[in-house]
Amino acid sequence: MKTPFLLLAFACLTIRFATAQSTATRSFMIGPTIGIDKMTYTNTAGYVGDLSAYSSPVIANYGLDASYQVNRFLVGVKALYRQQAFQQLLSVIPVTTLVVPQPQFNRDLRVISVPITVGYRLTPEAHFQWYIGATVAADYLLSTANETLFDGANTLPVSNSDKSELGRSLNVGFGAQTTLRYQLTPVFSLQLEPAMRYYPHGGFPTRTQNNYQYQSTLSVLVKL
Repeated sequence: MKTPFLLLAFACLTIRFATAQSTATRSFMIGPTIGIDKMTYTNTAGYVGDLSAYSSPVIANYGLDASYQVNRFLVGVKALYRQQAFQQLLSVIPVTTLVVPQPQFNRDLRVISVPITVGYRLTPEAHFQWYIGATVAADYLLSTANETLFDGANTLPVSNSDKSELGRSLNVGFGAQTTLRYQLTPVFSLQLEPAMRYYPHGGFPTRTQNNYQYQSTLSVLVKL
């Protein structure tokens, strides 16, 4: 229930902001978005175990996208939800010696991500618009689900962990992004936004190693 409530609250706040701020020289757009995330890890220690690894490095997300344009500048905010598979080995073993399956916990993580972007338009005002800019994103761990223990031979169900047992619930990353927007009508637009971010390690359960995230979202936006 938390996720639909957060998305609804986000929509209400952004619509209220738009009705107060939109003018003839500015525009506000909002709409649904879907996308994918791809994770890449840097393991400098040369070990696995007590370190997190994805069983699904490509993850789908969905949510709401809102953007506010002033002249050539575009400020965007998204609220994205994803559920991703997460594995954690139970022992520290050098990578080169892994010859048999290792005991591990498997669980799903429910995460909400809020990327904020600021872009500058490179093309003239037209149906097609191209922006480049910077992005900052905050990931928040809502809960865990579907936990199992693999003992090397069998998979056993276990009680879901409290998210506080997995480390920090909040992690922030930064990077670069580009925005491609095509105006279908004076009211509706399609927007494709690829981004690359770097998340420093720091106790967040899905990022105990240095992590690069590649994200691409596709939005259908309505001008208010």
